[in-house]
Amino acid sequence: MYARVATFQGDPVKVDAAISRVRGEVETDSPPAGLEGAQMLMLVNRESGKALGVTLFEDEEALRRGDEALNAMTPVTGGARTSVEFYEVPVHTLGLGSRVTGKRCRIELARVLRVVGRIRC
Repeated sequence: MYARVATFQGDPVKVDAAISRVRGEVETDSPPAGLEGAQMLMLVNRESGKALGVTLFEDEEALRRGDEALNAMTPVTGGARTSVEFYEVPVHTLGLGSRVTGKRCRIELARVLRVVGRIRC
């Protein structure tokens, strides 16, 4: 598994709006081209307005396609993308990829995002 970690800086006052926009994007029935099978986490610091978008991919080819797709998109967070880094994920406990797929995976991911949206940094 591989991860693309994008850092964003936005206005702390607009964090809830950014969360709503991202939720709307990930809760659709069809992911954007290049992001099929990808899983995503959004982490936010409400005080600073900084956010991390962690997108997980099954293999390096999927990571390459996903990076191209994400680079072509305008950030929906309303902030500026300040960096993008890539990592191998040798250990994780998310379990989303191995236990759920397709629509159920998006529903489970939406639940994770709702919880993450409630976390106060």
